[in-house]
Amino acid sequence: EIKDASSPEVRGNDVYGGRTSGMYVHSGGQGVIEGNQIHQNWLHGIYVRSKGCPHLLKNCIFRNDECGVFVTECSHPCVEHNEVHSNGLAGIEVKEESNPTIKLNRIHDGNTGGIFVLARGRGRIIENKLYKNKLEGIEIKEGGDPQVIDNEIYENLECGVFAHDGALGRIEGNRIFANAFAGVEIKDQSSPIVRGNSVYRGHTSGIYVHNGGHGKVIENHVYENGLHGIMVLSGGHPVIARNRVHDNAECGVVAHVSYTLDVSGNHIYSNRVKNVQIVKS
Repeated sequence: EIKDASSPEVRGNDVYGGRTSGMYVHSGGQGVIEGNQIHQNWLHGIYVRSKGCPHLLKNCIFRNDECGVFVTECSHPCVEHNEVHSNGLAGIEVKEESNPTIKLNRIHDGNTGGIFVLARGRGRIIENKLYKNKLEGIEIKEGGDPQVIDNEIYENLECGVFAHDGALGRIEGNRIFANAFAGVEIKDQSSPIVRGNSVYRGHTSGIYVHNGGHGKVIENHVYENGLHGIMVLSGGHPVIARNRVHDNAECGVVAHVSYTLDVSGNHIYSNRVKNVQIVKS
C-alpha cells in the first residue's frame, strides 16, 4: 500500500494470492512500480485511486480476479510497457475524472475487454497492442473521453472500439483489424471523433453507426472487411467525410434512407456488391 504522497521504488517482486488487490496506491501516492509479477489476487492487480499517480513500468499483471489495473477518483498514473493479460475483468479500467497515460503496453486475452473508459474517465492511450480479448479491444461509455492514438487493435472477439451510452473520445491513427464484430461501433448518443484510422479485414463491417450514434468519421481507410465498409443504420447521424472505402466483401457504404451521405466527399470504390446502398431501416 502506498499513500500520502509517498514515493517508494517497488521492483522485482512476486505479488500474488492477496485477498484484496496486489498493490494499492491512493491519497496522492506516487512511486515507481517496476518489473513485478502481479497475479492471482482476489480484486485488482494494481488499484489506483484518490489522486494516485504512480509510474507502472514493465510489470506482468495477469490472472487477477477483477481488473489488471483499476484507475479511479482523479488519479493520473503512467502505465507503460506492461504485459497485462488473462484478468477476470478489463485489462485496464479508467473512470471518475482519472487521466492516465497508457502507453506501449500489451493487453490481451482478457476475460472481458482490453481497456474500459467510463464515467467521465479520460486518458491518453497511445501505441498499445490490444488483442484477443473476449469482448472489445477498447470500450468507452458514460462520458468517457480518452485519446486513443496509434494503437494496434486486433483479433478481439467483439468490436475493436465500442463507443456507447454517451461516449466521447478521439480515435485517431489506429490500425484496427481482424476483429470479430465491427472495427468501430458507435451508438446511444455517442459522439467520438474517428479520424485517420486503418480499419480492415474485420469479420463483419468496418465502421458501424446506429441507434442514435453521432460523431465524425473522417479520413479513414476502410477496406477488405467481411461485410460492408461503413454502415449507418437506425437513426445514426455521423459526419462522414474524406474516407477511402474499397474492396469490402459487400457494399462500401450502407446508409438508412433518412441519412444524407456526401458521396462526392468520400472515395468509395471497388466494393464487390455495390459502392453505396440505401436501405429503409
